[in-house]
Amino acid sequence: MRNAKRYANSYFNHDATNIIWRSLNSNTDIERITNGCKNLIKHMSTQYKAHELQREDIEEMERELGKYEIALDRISEHPQLFTFSEEEQVTFNEQFEILSDKVNKINVKKIFWD
Repeated sequence: MRNAKRYANSYFNHDATNIIWRSLNSNTDIERITNGCKNLIKHMSTQYKAHELQREDIEEMERELGKYEIALDRISEHPQLFTFSEEEQVTFNEQFEILSDKVNKINVKKIFWD
């Protein structure tokens, strides 16, 4: 089980969280957030070695994970706004965990390199 808004609370204040929250009103909005997060992390992890990344790069990936967390909360609190099946919702949660683990591993590698 994921930590309750670990990334979102670290990078977004209440107002910023509400802005993101209010922008998520359709399946397309959720997919935009999740795909953006996946693409950024994939790009950073395949194009650069962990020691080549700057702290700002890791923070950028963590901010995207924060948006993803907000999207997951929006889906769970207002499922009537979306047409995702239960299976798709589980997949979103699993993908979040995979991406979070990937960013954590990159961060650990960077720490040991520095």
